[in-house]
Amino acid sequence: MKKRWAKPHLLLMAMLCAPLLSNAAEEKTPLVLGVISSADSVRVYAEWKAFADYLSSKIQRPVKMVVPRGFDKLAEAIDKGEVDVFYVNSLVYYRLMEKRKATPVAQMQNLNGKVLNTSVVLVRTDSKVQNLQQLKGEKMAYVSRMGSGGYLAPRAFLYKEGVQAADELKEEFTQNVSSSVHKVLLGDAKAGAMCGLTYKLISEKIATHELSIIATTDEYPEELVAARPDLPAATLKVVTQTLIEMDRSDVGRMILAEMRALRIEKFVPYDAKLTEPVTSKLLQQAHM
Repeated sequence: MKKRWAKPHLLLMAMLCAPLLSNAAEEKTPLVLGVISSADSVRVYAEWKAFADYLSSKIQRPVKMVVPRGFDKLAEAIDKGEVDVFYVNSLVYYRLMEKRKATPVAQMQNLNGKVLNTSVVLVRTDSKVQNLQQLKGEKMAYVSRMGSGGYLAPRAFLYKEGVQAADELKEEFTQNVSSSVHKVLLGDAKAGAMCGLTYKLISEKIATHELSIIATTDEYPEELVAARPDLPAATLKVVTQTLIEMDRSDVGRMILAEMRALRIEKFVPYDAKLTEPVTSKLLQQAHM
């Protein structure tokens, strides 16, 4: 029996169509966006839905949101390829980068127009505590062990000011900023530490006149969007471009305005020479 060879033009068509079919399949596969937050999942989805929809419209691909709970869960999801890009604080990113589990996409510029922020240490005004030295032996309410503004920056500053935070304070982790504020207000903790800009935004919603700020920390890098290292270069490029150009369109600016509670003004190119040395220095100061 004679073999029947496909005609040359049919072979050429098949070769040309193969990449198109592959790209079409990829376009139907959702890009998975992970958001690490101390807020409950329902709130996170509500805060980020418009952002996810905008990203989807720009990259012409569905975007699925997930909310991994904690560093270990996120690292596991990255290893399994269950998350593509993720919004994390600079400490989480640094730890992932150390393990070669993340590559930067874009950095958040906050409402002060900066990619750096400071934390504050607050106490009840009637506590008569006026400086960090007076907190020795007392309970300090932090937000999370993996928080940049809620733990790393304030702990580093305490050491800088002569307070051996690990030994001379009773550390408690509340998992959200509101709980930290209320613990201080109720006297369950002598002091609380958190992102200064977040505290300012909270003060617009709840009464904080009974609280006083006794210290403002050194600067730490803001949150950023990162990606798993094996994300296709073309996908990484289009996501990066979409975020950095987001504030240049009416729709993008409108969505960014709705994200004010997250301190986000816009996204800018990631600056490794700024973010990584600052985080490294704070980790050394904080004995972490």
